Amino acid sequence: MDITQNNDGSIKNGYDNFEKDEFSGNVWSTPVLISPEELKNRLRGYRLEGRTIADIKLVGYCYSLSYYVLESKVVIESDEYDDNYDSVGMEIDYDEPLTMLAEIDEPILIRFEDGDVLELLEECDGEHRVSMNSIPWSIKAGINRSNVDAAVLFNDCIGRTITAVEFYTEKYDEKDNIWKAVNTAEYEGEEYVTDIVLRLDDGNALKIYGWIDFCHVLYVDHNNRPITKPFKEIAPSFYNLEELIADLTTIEED
Repeated sequence: MDITQNNDGSIKNGYDNFEKDEFSGNVWSTPVLISPEELKNRLRGYRLEGRTIADIKLVGYCYSLSYYVLESKVVIESDEYDDNYDSVGMEIDYDEPLTMLAEIDEPILIRFEDGDVLELLEECDGEHRVSMNSIPWSIKAGINRSNVDAAVLFNDCIGRTITAVEFYTEKYDEKDNIWKAVNTAEYEGEEYVTDIVLRLDDGNALKIYGWIDFCHVLYVDHNNRPITKPFKEIAPSFYNLEELIADLTTIEED
């Protein structure tokens, strides 16, 4: 999709034609960008600095907050025991700190106060797909159903204004693992962007980067250190919280 602008400078809508309003990476018209200059020029063209975040959406599933991850982090044995001194059940440690991370394989959408929507996805380390107003806000997951309301998870970012877009780079090394951008040898010795950081007016930021074949969206402080919150503050972001808690605290019969 070609990016065009209205007379007031805002970007025109030109949604891609997603069948049944379900996301597909094949239908998403934005190309994979590997060149740092191409990526920087595209994001500069969106004039992100000075835009205020109104809403955030994860199109698909957040794997870093899956049942299996939570089971290993926030589930503890109950302090109550039966006559055989076996724990009578499992409990949730709501004070357990969790990193503010969304691991995704479908785009994150960031809607600004002027209505424009930024769409981003790292397909693997060094491969970037970014667009503006190509994906309708109503889009549904094409792979796994969304489990987290990103506007609640990253609620500290809502109402914040982007003050800078930062790019962090490394050089390709043919000895790097297979999850670097395709045909690594072709880019041997050249730079690629590892992290895109959307710096906010309170100094914190959203850091977007690739990991294996997932995209990570990490909430960081002014030194780019991960921010953590207790599970009790993250829990309201789950769409199926009651069902999730019930599953986590149920002991399966042998």
